[in-house]
Amino acid sequence: MVFYYAARHPDGVRVSGSIGADSRDVALEHLRARGLFVTLLETTETARGALARVRLLAARSSASGPAFFRSFATLIGVGIPIKRALETLIAETPDRAFAERLRSIAADVESGTSLSGAMERHASEFSGVTLATIKAGEASGALAAALQSVAELEERNRALRKRIGSALAYPAVVSIAATALVLFLIADTMPAFAGMFAEMHVSLPPVTRVLIALGTLLQRPQVWAGTAIAVAAAVVAAMQVRTAGPFATSLDRLRLRVPLAGPILRKALVVRFARTLGSLLAAGVDVVSALQTAAVVAGPAFAERLAGAPAGLSGGETVASVLESARFFDPTFLLLVRVGEESGTLDAMLARVATYYEIDVDAGLAALTSVIEPALICVLGAAIGTIVASVIVPLYSMIGSIQ
Repeated sequence: MVFYYAARHPDGVRVSGSIGADSRDVALEHLRARGLFVTLLETTETARGALARVRLLAARSSASGPAFFRSFATLIGVGIPIKRALETLIAETPDRAFAERLRSIAADVESGTSLSGAMERHASEFSGVTLATIKAGEASGALAAALQSVAELEERNRALRKRIGSALAYPAVVSIAATALVLFLIADTMPAFAGMFAEMHVSLPPVTRVLIALGTLLQRPQVWAGTAIAVAAAVVAAMQVRTAGPFATSLDRLRLRVPLAGPILRKALVVRFARTLGSLLAAGVDVVSALQTAAVVAGPAFAERLAGAPAGLSGGETVASVLESARFFDPTFLLLVRVGEESGTLDAMLARVATYYEIDVDAGLAALTSVIEPALICVLGAAIGTIVASVIVPLYSMIGSIQ
C-alpha cells in the first residue's frame, strides 16, 4: 500500500513524498523515526491523498534518471558505502522532492534494510526493472554493475521516448493551433452574420445554421469554464489510472489500434520489452521474474497478453513458445529469441533485437511525419473552406433576393 505524506523537519523545512507500507501505523512509525512531524498521510482512496499524488507526479523531475544511477554506480564502484554515497548524492540533488526520497532510503539503509528493500518503499519513483536489477546486483555482489545497467537502460528508453515525442510534437502543435483557429473563426465570424441573415430573412443551409449555433455557444464564458474544468478532471483521472486497471488496459489497446501510429507504437513496446528483458537476464534475474517485470514495463495491454507466461515457463515451455502464444510478436522476433535460447545468449540476442527494431521505429516515425503534415493541411483547408462556404452561400442568396 502506498501512502502520500506531507511533513516538517525539526528545522521547519516542509517535505512531501510517498512511502510503501503494510499499514498507516507502519508508515507513520517510519516517518517519525526520521524525526519528521507528519501533517498528512493518506492513500489515493481519499481526496487529499489523490491530490497529493497528483502534486507529487507533477513535481517529479529527471533527477532519478540515468545521471543519478551513473553517479551512484561510480561511488559504489570505488568502494564508498551506500549510505555515504546517498548522502553525497542528496547534497548534489537540486530536486527537493527527490532528495527527500533519498533521505528516506538512507535512513532505511542505516537501520539495516537492503538498498533494494529501501527503494521498494518508493516504488512510485523507481520502476520494477530498477528494483529487480538492483536486487539481483546485491545478491551477486555486483551492485555497481547493476546500477550502471539501470543507468544505461533508462538512458536508452528515454532516448526512444524523446524521439517519439519529437516526431509527434509538430503534428500535435499544428493540430492544436488549427483547432484554435477554427474555433476562433466560428465564434467570431458566424454570430456576426447571424443578425444580418435574420434581418434579411435569408434561408440558411443546415451547415450554416449549425455553425451559427456553435458560434453563439462558444461566446458564452461558462462554456469555456466548463470545458477547462472537464479537461482538468480528465487529466487528473488519467494520471490516477494511467498504469493500472481496466481503463488503462483499454486505453493501451486503443492506442495500438490507431491507424498509422499504432504499428509504430507496437514496435516501440517490443523494443522496450526486449531491452528490459535482456537487461534483467544479464543482471542475473530469473527468467520468470524478468518476463513478468518486462511485461509490466511495456504496458497494461502487453502485460495482459503475457499473463499466462509465468505458468508456461514453470511448466517447462521455452521463452520463445510463451511469447508466440501471446500473439503480439512477429515471426522474425520469435525466431531470433529462439536462436538466442538455443545458443545460451538470450540476453545478448534481446539487446540486438531491440536495436534492430529501434531502427524500424525511427523509419516509421519519419514516414508518419511525412504523411501527417499534408493530411493536417488538407483537414485545416477543408474546415476553413466549410466555414467560408457556409457564409458565402447565404450571401449570394441574399444578394439575389435584393436584385
